[in-house]
Amino acid sequence: MSIQATQQRLDQIFNLANYQFEIPSYQRPYAWSKDQILELIDDIVEAFPYFNDNSNDYFLGSIILIEKPKKPEVEVVDGQQRLTSLTLLFSVFRHLLSPESDAHKYIDDFIEKKGVRNTQYGLKVREQDDKFFGDYIRTVGGIKNLLEKSAGLDTDSQTLLRDNARILVKELIDRCPENVELESWILHLLENILEKCYLVTVSTSDFDTAYRIFSTINTRGLDLQLNDVLKSDIIGKIQGEKEKEKYTKIWDQEESDLGRKDFEALFSHIHRIKLREKQKLGLLTEYRKKIKPQDNPIEFIDKVLKPCSDKFEVIRDQKFTCDNEEDKKQVNRLFGWLNLIDNSDWLPPAIYFLVKHNNKTSDIKNFFINLERLAAGLMILRADINERGRRYAKILDAIDEDEQKAITVTKELLSSEEQNQVIEILDGNLYLQTRSRLYVLKRLDSLLAEGGLSPSFDEKVVTIEHVLPQNPKSDSEWCQIWQDEAREKWVHRLGNLVLLSRQKNSQAQNYDFEDKKEKYFDKGNPTIFPITVNVIRQTEKKTEQINWNEQIVEYNQQEYLQKLLNLWNLEQSIIPTSVVEPKKPKTTKKDLIESPDFYVNFLEGDRSWEDWQKYGFIAGGNGKWYSQTLKNLSQGDRIFVNYCGSGYVGSGIVEKTVVPVNDFYIEINGEKVPIWKAPIQSKNIDHDRDDLDLCEYFVKVKWLKTLPKNEAYWEKGMFAITHTCCRLRHQETREKLYKHFGIDHE
Repeated sequence: MSIQATQQRLDQIFNLANYQFEIPSYQRPYAWSKDQILELIDDIVEAFPYFNDNSNDYFLGSIILIEKPKKPEVEVVDGQQRLTSLTLLFSVFRHLLSPESDAHKYIDDFIEKKGVRNTQYGLKVREQDDKFFGDYIRTVGGIKNLLEKSAGLDTDSQTLLRDNARILVKELIDRCPENVELESWILHLLENILEKCYLVTVSTSDFDTAYRIFSTINTRGLDLQLNDVLKSDIIGKIQGEKEKEKYTKIWDQEESDLGRKDFEALFSHIHRIKLREKQKLGLLTEYRKKIKPQDNPIEFIDKVLKPCSDKFEVIRDQKFTCDNEEDKKQVNRLFGWLNLIDNSDWLPPAIYFLVKHNNKTSDIKNFFINLERLAAGLMILRADINERGRRYAKILDAIDEDEQKAITVTKELLSSEEQNQVIEILDGNLYLQTRSRLYVLKRLDSLLAEGGLSPSFDEKVVTIEHVLPQNPKSDSEWCQIWQDEAREKWVHRLGNLVLLSRQKNSQAQNYDFEDKKEKYFDKGNPTIFPITVNVIRQTEKKTEQINWNEQIVEYNQQEYLQKLLNLWNLEQSIIPTSVVEPKKPKTTKKDLIESPDFYVNFLEGDRSWEDWQKYGFIAGGNGKWYSQTLKNLSQGDRIFVNYCGSGYVGSGIVEKTVVPVNDFYIEINGEKVPIWKAPIQSKNIDHDRDDLDLCEYFVKVKWLKTLPKNEAYWEKGMFAITHTCCRLRHQETREKLYKHFGIDHE
């Protein structure tokens, strides 16, 4: 057994006489996406600026190969993503160069060289994708066809290759320096990449050895070598055996507290805190040459390593402490939410703020409110790794000034335009936002929970379910209730989604609604989350079962969206599609909140609409869910009453705010009489009258205009829902009601 590790330039790597790479079928598919491709092009452009002929060498990592004796054919055990992306980059270079240029011919010769008897390939990918790779990447002119290709992409790898080719072409053209010909720019990059970029090739002659090397690197991680080397560098520079022993114990304790994986990651976070940029020369090189902890080892451990390690642990484990229990709970919850973000780029400013400004709890709370808002916003917007890095570097700079500056900058880093985009995503087909949808729904679920934290926050298995199914059967009840156009509009929206604490049941997903509630949302489900409980509450009345219809989903959309806008303080003017039809005048968030109109639902049963008209009141009860919404009404608010199943029958002004049944009086023959004693048509008005949770509640109303049931006003598309009371935000409904009831709304 022999292992050979060699550092080689790319013009030696991409040379058919030296290497002809083959990726075996057992390897995972090509998986680099926009983030990795942009990081590669960023690194190259930053490493080799056009007007600098003295650029440093650049290290691209390592690859592990199984070689054949005295033959250039090698099997790639590790490094296929990097090799495939570099080959794609060279193919894009060739596409952008003149076919008559020497460089075009040079690239031809190391990507694919046709001989008299056979063809040599610089890289052959997995058998499943190699024909596609040959047709569109290796073949001259293939990139042009790939850029235009919109169909016939059979695998995710093929789609990624097409998408990444488009990104590379766009970025190379966009980043070409001013007054520089594109061909000169490409030649400059090509020359520097081939002559100044290096890979370490680790070669062995048998698979077992190669796999052991691969497993070691991927289990321990390259940063582990950094940790080992830095520990030796730093501790070795401390004078005196007692001091060395003391700081070795500190180092080992911090590593034990964080665990090996997070302790390794800590060095990347410290690098970002110190240098405010991503690594370019390799982490170890930049620590030695730029951060230089070996020059002042005790100071580095005391003032950098240990404080950062301690604060990292506080954030990760939600161990923040302060005198105020409510503040302590809120800050630790913010840590918990940040830990659910799909990247860790927010950690350097989080750690650094606690290190620098750990005295005032109110500042810590405000900073992390804004940091979670920014991190969530960037995740929802799918900002790439480089854009995230630039934003967080600005926060690090602000932290150096003072805590208030850091708080302000963190809040302002989500621009007005980006707030608009976030709102549009939240109000759109959220389910299709695969990377952020679960975070948003968990956030919303906790907003609906008593105490502000749902069990979904800690639940290990949480899945997303559509109430209205994505693909209901043509003979199902769903297709009778929902028109195709409405189903397409609402099925993936926030208002139609719930969370389950178990894996999805593919059969149950298409149940009719009552069966779904019975078998899927309730019985046998270990944990029912608030957003899912909402489904049951919204569709159950004492007198009837309510179907899951468009009005309920639209109402949810409005309420849920508003809660998220309030949570993340998204204040920019916007037209949520669930509220305002296209081409209407813009409606600001303030307009939505301060609208003077409220919707009231009247449901037949024990209550009498004639009593409501005659004695000037509205009512709701049989549980807090049905009565508490009346508390939203203030004196002077305007209401519109919908007679459930018939249409709108009244408009009025609130004269007095809500009171329980025992405190409400009506006037009969000039005398005030308790409502529960009055000879009225409504039945069972005094039910549970001494129980403030279950009793009936009343609001005094001055009617502007009322109609009997048989004259109720209704047009298709108007807003209606089974909730007792809610703010009426549906603009089209409001305008129709103003006209019908003769209300001047200017």
